[in-house]
Amino acid sequence: MAEWLEQNGGARDENASRLAYHYIEAVRLEDADLAWAGDDDHYEALRQRALEWLRRAAALSISRYAVDDALAILHEAVELERDTHAQVELWKRVAEAHELRYEGGRSREALERALSLLEDDPAEQAEISSLLAIQTAKKAGMWAHSPVTRELVEGWIERALGLSPPASPARVRALVARVTRNAGSIDDAIAAAEQLGDPELASFALGARASDAIERMRYMRRLRTRPNDDSPCSIGSAIPIIAPAFTNTRPMRRSANRT
Repeated sequence: MAEWLEQNGGARDENASRLAYHYIEAVRLEDADLAWAGDDDHYEALRQRALEWLRRAAALSISRYAVDDALAILHEAVELERDTHAQVELWKRVAEAHELRYEGGRSREALERALSLLEDDPAEQAEISSLLAIQTAKKAGMWAHSPVTRELVEGWIERALGLSPPASPARVRALVARVTRNAGSIDDAIAAAEQLGDPELASFALGARASDAIERMRYMRRLRTRPNDDSPCSIGSAIPIIAPAFTNTRPMRRSANRT
């Protein structure tokens, strides 16, 4: 059914869930070993098509903020996937879906599942540890119902820093997370983000710089400079953090003038 639909003009986004469903039914039948005996190549092709449409259906569900649907689809994909690295990527998507609903505990569980699959892969260990660390920095509200200890977060940060290359997304995330915990310098994170040319990472670093300036009461000196990045993503992420700094300096200047 899925092959016929796909071959007859049905390979469109609106049919993603239907195609995924029919492909799954074809490859996970209880008697699949008998149904596809002697035709392993065809079975594997169908399984790969099922995974492709599952991923597409999950992405479309996320774009509609249908998070429950996306999670159900992603868990189907995890069960069907055999490649370890592909399973890790799926668990990351599961974590992102929970993150949309500020479900810190469940997002952490998904990322820790990913960590457990690639214990001998330093690069992936650094990547996932940095994702766990940055969540505590940029979305603190996620952890209201499932708090994490300072020691746990510092462990994620140190693991990411110890295993990541000097200029890598994982290192930038870990450096930003460390600064938000009042440790280290943000300059290294800004330099690495600029070197990578990643607007999102630059916005994280810029936000950490502004937060640090607010925390230490060094508003104007820090906020006169920023990374050379005018992208909407970077500026949009920084505005909610920078704005309070300017707001807070206004009454201070007025008070100084009165005295």
